[in-house]
Amino acid sequence: MDETLESKILKDLGWSDEFMIPVANDENKKLASQIRDLIQKKAQLLSTSNDQDLKQKYVKKSIKSTIDAINYNNDLINSQQNQLNSHIAESLRQTNEISHNESQLKQMRKKKAHIEDRLRMLAFEENKFKMRIEKQKGLIEWAENVLEEANSELDREDNVLDLMEKYQMQDREQFKEDELKRQRLLKDFQHAETILQNEVAELKAREIEFEQILKMGRQLNKERNTLIDQWEYSMKILKLRDVDICVVDKQIESLEKEVGEETLRLEEEKKNLDEELRTNQERAQARRYYSNECNGFRIKLQQMNKELNELRHEKRFLSSHLLELNHDKKLYKRRIRTIQNQTRDKKQRLEQLEKKQEDLKQKLNSVDSEVKSTDETVKQLHELLKHEQLTHCTLNKDLEKICKQLSGRVNEITNLRAQYESRSKEIEASEGKLHGLLREESKTLELLGKQSDLLHRRNVELGSVQMKIIDLQGVKSDEYMQALEKELRELIEKKKGLDKCLDTAKRESKRMDVEIVKTMLQIRKDQLNLDQAKAQLVTARVAVDGKTKLLGHVRNQNQELAMHENMLQLRRAQLRSQMIKHSNQVYSLEKTRIEMDSIIATRRAEIETAKSVLLTRKRTLMEIRSNLKRSLDHLTVRIDQLKTRFDVIVYSLEGEVYNCVAFTIQNIQEKHVLLEQGNELEADIIKAEKEIIALENTVQVVNSSNVSYKSAVFQVEEYNLDIEQDIDKQLEQELCVLEDIQSDVAELTKDIQTLEENLTWLIDRENQLTKQWTDKDNKVQQLGVELNQQTTKLIRAEKQIKQLKRTLELIGHEKQPMILLAEKDLCTKELIESNESALQQLAELSVRHPETAPILSQYLSHMKLSLPLRHSPATSVLSARSQMSDLNSVRSFASSTTRLGSEVGGARDPCKLGAQWREKSSMTPLPSNQQTKSGRQQSAATSSTPGTGNK
Repeated sequence: MDETLESKILKDLGWSDEFMIPVANDENKKLASQIRDLIQKKAQLLSTSNDQDLKQKYVKKSIKSTIDAINYNNDLINSQQNQLNSHIAESLRQTNEISHNESQLKQMRKKKAHIEDRLRMLAFEENKFKMRIEKQKGLIEWAENVLEEANSELDREDNVLDLMEKYQMQDREQFKEDELKRQRLLKDFQHAETILQNEVAELKAREIEFEQILKMGRQLNKERNTLIDQWEYSMKILKLRDVDICVVDKQIESLEKEVGEETLRLEEEKKNLDEELRTNQERAQARRYYSNECNGFRIKLQQMNKELNELRHEKRFLSSHLLELNHDKKLYKRRIRTIQNQTRDKKQRLEQLEKKQEDLKQKLNSVDSEVKSTDETVKQLHELLKHEQLTHCTLNKDLEKICKQLSGRVNEITNLRAQYESRSKEIEASEGKLHGLLREESKTLELLGKQSDLLHRRNVELGSVQMKIIDLQGVKSDEYMQALEKELRELIEKKKGLDKCLDTAKRESKRMDVEIVKTMLQIRKDQLNLDQAKAQLVTARVAVDGKTKLLGHVRNQNQELAMHENMLQLRRAQLRSQMIKHSNQVYSLEKTRIEMDSIIATRRAEIETAKSVLLTRKRTLMEIRSNLKRSLDHLTVRIDQLKTRFDVIVYSLEGEVYNCVAFTIQNIQEKHVLLEQGNELEADIIKAEKEIIALENTVQVVNSSNVSYKSAVFQVEEYNLDIEQDIDKQLEQELCVLEDIQSDVAELTKDIQTLEENLTWLIDRENQLTKQWTDKDNKVQQLGVELNQQTTKLIRAEKQIKQLKRTLELIGHEKQPMILLAEKDLCTKELIESNESALQQLAELSVRHPETAPILSQYLSHMKLSLPLRHSPATSVLSARSQMSDLNSVRSFASSTTRLGSEVGGARDPCKLGAQWREKSSMTPLPSNQQTKSGRQQSAATSSTPGTGNK
């Protein structure tokens, strides 16, 4: 069909014979102009083919860079898998340790049950001893009646001064010995205090060093994060520049698609930003709530400090009171010795009552047998109590070890949680990068397909145009045909090369797809492993919370057991003192049965006054003791409450959100538990008070009888030693009680220090959270500004697209204007200069932060690039100005070409067309092949002109 149309056109023009070509006519000029247009199209097609070759090379480079990035991501994923395996091993180790702790807790419970059984046995034996004591009271009353009858028969004697002086000397010697002992004990106590202070100072220094190390680590992490952000920012800039180079040569249809996708993406980002703002508001409310709770904790700590100060004042008061008691003890010793001296003088009158003594000896022998049995039982009880004290100490040590292990586990769990969050963020970033690479690959493949189609079409058009040119010109020279064949062969070879590049690109894209699928599968496996690790962390956390609660319960039970043990020890000491007193009374009854009414009458008033003083002091001491116990119990309960609240706050800060309803339910439950504990403690206190009143009554009766006997009866020197030993034992017991109180106060101070440290940690955490909130708010504001800028850019792009559509529609009706090669050269120059400016910015960054230089060099070596030399800021300004001037020149040149195209479309005169063509040809230099062809055509035209003149 094409050949028939061409033959018809040639017949109409008068070109039926090939060698009978008409000379310069209007039609001939038109044909010449058409040939020139075709040559220009050919040049344009060649330029587009060259551009496509360059684009293909750039695509290959980008594919290589993507492959390197994928390999780097695979390395990162492998490292993350190794880290996850290590975390899993650590979690298994923690589960084994938790099982070991559970077995230890079971053993503790068994020991506790054994101790309770022993305490029940001791209570039963105490009841037996009380029954025996009541029997002995009856015997003592009968002996008192006998003594009253004997005291009426005794007379006074005053020759006692020599004996008084002897006993005074003995008292002075003993006083000196006691002072020496006291000074030694004071020195030992001071030495122990200095050792404790040194240890406390060492611990504080270690804590300060640990805090400094933590600060250094945080600073290093911050610097590392800043460097990573800068590196990522530079990577983003380079990728954006690469994408801009590809986007410049795209068509208007791809721009419309991208605009639609960007609008959808922006809408999704707006939704995400709204959700983030909502979450930020909720977190701000939670932060305010926690800040209020922290203020409440501070107020409570101040109250605790006040209570501690009060306890210290009470401690000082007790120490002063103990000194007074020691002084009173010494006075009583002196009085007892005076009474002993008086009884020695009246030994002679005891001989009259020896007959009555024989009857009493038989009864006393029976009493002695009972007393010996009671002494043996008391020794057994003493041994049992010692064994229980040892078990109690071991239990306390085990509890301390378990608490330390739990604190270490809590720290490990927090570290694992932070590492998990960082790893999840890195995985999300790698997924985003993979999605971006997939999009870029799809876009590049579409562009390659379109460009291959265009090349095929343009090659077909070139072949048809060349055939038409040959038919029109009638040139059949062998050389010209050979040149054409060579060009065709070259074009075919180029086409084959392009096909090979496309095949390799497709193969690489398929390979990339397979690798991406593998990476996605690995990421899913990692996510499953992370979910499993989360579940294990949750189970471990629940187990730790349960064990902390069990430990608190066990501690409370241990404290109650310690209180019961102290009570039993006091009762044992009282019973022992009573038994010793009864034995002394029996021993005095065996030796003395003399009536001393006159001595009793003179001394009874003094005894009653001293008794009243002692009773008042004893009551005050018992009240102080009960107050101290109540305050200690209250402080322990408050400390447990603060610990539970602190655990709840830490647990809520680490991720989970709590409602007001949950907190109110927890408060109600805690109040109910505290009320039950308070009722139980009140019942125990009432029982203890009743027992104390009964013991006071018994003590009063025994003291009255003892005072009467001691004042009236002569005692042997061995009795003095026993009394002194008893008093020394009481002193040691009271000192032990003081040491226990001091140890309790030290434990309370340690707990308060731990609470203060936790408060400081919470305050630091609050400051960090506030900083994070401010950073996020700033980022949100920046994103809002960027969104506004992007919306304005989108509006401008839409307007430009509409303008371009209109211009294309107008140009489509008319003849298409010329597209110049110089315009594309300038565009490529602009892109090259933008790349150079980006590299210059990276060089400046490496100068400011020399730590980033090796990272940038590695990245650029992968991309086969290198950093430029460092220039001054003036050069960057000049380069920017040169870019602006080049852009203005390109725009002016494009406007001139459009005007020329409109003039070509409007001019119908062939002469004008020829003149315009000559002007254009003078402005745009043709390539070598086209110049040769145009030269031949001009020679042919000149050869034809003289013929026309002759005609």
